[in-house]
Amino acid sequence: LEKWVEKMSESDQTTFARKNYFPENIDLGFKTFMTFFQKRKELLKNELKNVLALTNEKPSEALAEWNDRDERIEPQEIRIAGEPTE
Repeated sequence: LEKWVEKMSESDQTTFARKNYFPENIDLGFKTFMTFFQKRKELLKNELKNVLALTNEKPSEALAEWNDRDERIEPQEIRIAGEPTE
């Protein structure tokens, strides 16, 4: 992702990051991808809640029940090809 984005002009990078909900000040390298992924997921989830909220009231209980679903997913180990396993 980092190398692909670096090929863009600076203004295109800024526009692309904004339109695609890239978190600010996050390295796009492979080693920090999970941090980028988690922060972007939070931005997307918040935007979706804003889009779905048809009133200024708090999100319905139906939305609240989804909030902890990510915590129930087992984190996956990230392995880089060619690196020895412990």
